[in-house]
Amino acid sequence: MEEALTIKTLMEIDALLKRGVLPVNNAHLDHLSEEGSMLGDLLSMKREGLICGAVVAIGEIARPYRMTNIRLTCIGIRMLRSAISRSAIAI
Repeated sequence: MEEALTIKTLMEIDALLKRGVLPVNNAHLDHLSEEGSMLGDLLSMKREGLICGAVVAIGEIARPYRMTNIRLTCIGIRMLRSAISRSAIAI
């Protein structure tokens, strides 16, 4: 996942949480992906430790179906703050 999309996703999650949208799920973020589905990207971000949340799986092989209760982790918050401060310095 490219860094620009990661930062944009973190910003969107943060904005949704600040507006009181609970629980944040992958459907709230699908508009950010060109493919129309953010689930794969969110699972990658979860493995990297940037976000946390519950993965809902279906079927015998437990294929991920959706992710809900998405929140930023401390690492995700630090990455978001760092990106915001870098962009402020660039201006």
